[in-house]
Amino acid sequence: MKVTNGLKIAMANKPLCYKMLFSRIIVFGLALLACWLFAGILFNPLFESNEFKALINTFFGETGFFASVLHGTFKGSEFSANLSSAVQGVFVWLGNNSSTIVWVIIAIVVVLEICRFIIGVCDYVMAVNVYEHMSSLRHAQFFTTLVEHFKPACKYGLYCIISLTLYNAVIYSLATLIAIGSIGAFGVLGVSVTILFLIIADSFRLMMVGVVPAKMVCEGCGVIKALRSALSGLKFKDMLDRFLSYFVFAVFRIATSALFAITTCGISLLISIPLFLVTNMAIRFVDYFTIKHLKYYCNYDNVVIPKELRSPEEQLLNQVDIDA
Repeated sequence: MKVTNGLKIAMANKPLCYKMLFSRIIVFGLALLACWLFAGILFNPLFESNEFKALINTFFGETGFFASVLHGTFKGSEFSANLSSAVQGVFVWLGNNSSTIVWVIIAIVVVLEICRFIIGVCDYVMAVNVYEHMSSLRHAQFFTTLVEHFKPACKYGLYCIISLTLYNAVIYSLATLIAIGSIGAFGVLGVSVTILFLIIADSFRLMMVGVVPAKMVCEGCGVIKALRSALSGLKFKDMLDRFLSYFVFAVFRIATSALFAITTCGISLLISIPLFLVTNMAIRFVDYFTIKHLKYYCNYDNVVIPKELRSPEEQLLNQVDIDA
């Protein structure tokens, strides 16, 4: 129900879907360019160093691996000694330039966190647009909404940096350990075990704090109050319902995106990625509206009215079986 209604809301907001895709392309493109430039500070001197050239010559030089194999003069012990010496030389060069490596890593991390912040700001704007559609079928301009809600959007962006960085650090560390263990035990099937763990972990996160943007937008509260409110008063039945909704949607999203990406050589991702981005946010608002027993619009022809708000006639009609 929540997944279906979330998908209907996203389908009714196609311009918003492509605005989100466009914003992400710009942000990720600029972030990739910045990371490339910072990485060049390290890799350009490395590629020009004698140590790295010695490593390349071990394979492609006149007496390297490929040339010796073609001429029938290959000697395994000699190649191993040369390769070991070349690799050690590269590590010595990296050790001598450790301060540069540290600063490059810090710069790349800062770029990625700025990217996460901007994406968080854009997600908050998306949340406001989803709320306005569900509450009144109003479709405001993206940049107009950004200007009107700039301060809370920035707070939500900071929240995304802090919460997602800490959470992802723990989850991906555990996923790495699970991948090592499961691949060793089950082979290729271990990859599926790792993916399943990541889906469960993300569904659990959304179960706990998925309604934070909805509370910020609908109640006008700050991010800390919204987070505290989301974590308080949770009932097991509601938590299970939330978890299953996010889990089903995650599996559906991954399976559908993979299937259509394979059959269309990746072209379908231009449709599926923005559609599922808005759907994910819409499900979080559907969850909030359902818990609060609020009426909301899926599209122009479909309005969801909780049973608590229905008139006596609507309540009675729901209980009557009409035979064809």
